[in-house]
Amino acid sequence: MIRQTASRTRIAAGNAMLKQIAISVALAGATPAAAGEDCTQITQGLPVEGPVWSPDGSAIAFHSGLDIYTLPADGGPPTRVATDGKWPTWSPDGTQLAYARIVGNTPFDIWVMDLQGGGLQQITTWPGFDTYPDWSHDGDKIVYESIRNDHIALYVYSFSAGTHTRLTTIEPGAEVRLPDWSSSDDRIVFERSLFLEGPDIFVVEYPSGMQQQLFGPISGFRYPRWHPSGTSLIMIGRHEVGDHPCVVSYQLPSGPRQDLLCRLTGLGYPEWSPDGSRFSVVDGGNLTVCTIATTPVSEETWGRVKRRFGR
Repeated sequence: MIRQTASRTRIAAGNAMLKQIAISVALAGATPAAAGEDCTQITQGLPVEGPVWSPDGSAIAFHSGLDIYTLPADGGPPTRVATDGKWPTWSPDGTQLAYARIVGNTPFDIWVMDLQGGGLQQITTWPGFDTYPDWSHDGDKIVYESIRNDHIALYVYSFSAGTHTRLTTIEPGAEVRLPDWSSSDDRIVFERSLFLEGPDIFVVEYPSGMQQQLFGPISGFRYPRWHPSGTSLIMIGRHEVGDHPCVVSYQLPSGPRQDLLCRLTGLGYPEWSPDGSRFSVVDGGNLTVCTIATTPVSEETWGRVKRRFGR
C-alpha cells in the first residue's frame, strides 16, 4: 500500500512537472502554438499606442507621442497624418479620423480630420480635457471622455443633432479610458480605474446610460474591445497559471475564456480586425498582427507536451 501511494505520488509529481514545462513553453514561445507562424510584427522602433483598424481592414491608425500614423495592416512604411494629437478613431467610411488634438497650451479637444483633403473640424470646445474618442458604426456619433470641473464623464456627440449628451458620470478620483462602441451601437465598453486600485471593466447602454460592471480590479483585465459580433471582448489579462500577460478572448456574459497570445513581457491595446479573422496587439512597444488561433494556447501546448512524453 505504501509502495502504491509512493508510486502515485511520483506520477502526480511528474505530471505536475510536465504541466509546468508546458506552461513555460507556452509563455516563453512568442506566440500561441496554434498560430505562432501567423503573427507578424509590422512596426519597429516606433512606440505604438492606441492602434485601431480601418473599417475595410486594410490599414491601422495609431499614435506615437503626439504624432498620428496610418500604415497597411499587412505591413509597410507608416505615414504620419497629424503631429498634434492622440487616440485616433476611423469614420465608418474610412475617409476621416477623429482624435484628441492639442493646440498650443490649450487642453485636448476632439477634432475630425479629412484624410483625403486634410481639412479639420473641431468637435469640442470645453475648457477641460476631452480624450479617447470612438466613432459609432452608424457614423453619426462620437463617444469621448471629458474632464470638466474635476468631474469625469463619458459624453456622446451627435453630428446630425449637433449636441453633446452626458452618458455617464464617474465618481471623483476615477479615470475612464478607451470607450468602444458595440457593432449595434447600443452598448459601450470602457475601462475605469480608481486611485490605487486596478481597472474595472464596465458596459454602459446607449442611450439609457445604465451601467454594468463586467469585471472588478481583481480580474486583472485591461484594454477591452468588442468582437465584431458584439458577443465577446478581447482584452489583456493575466495568464491563469503563470501570471504573465495574455491576449484574452472572453465570451459574454460568463465565458469561456480563450488565451490567444501570451508573452513574458508587456502586451497592450488588442483590437480585432473588422472581419474577426485577425487581431492586432502592441507587443513590447511594437505593433503585431496575428491570425486568430483555433485552440487555447495552454491546452494546445499541454497536449503537445503530453504526446511528446507519451502521456
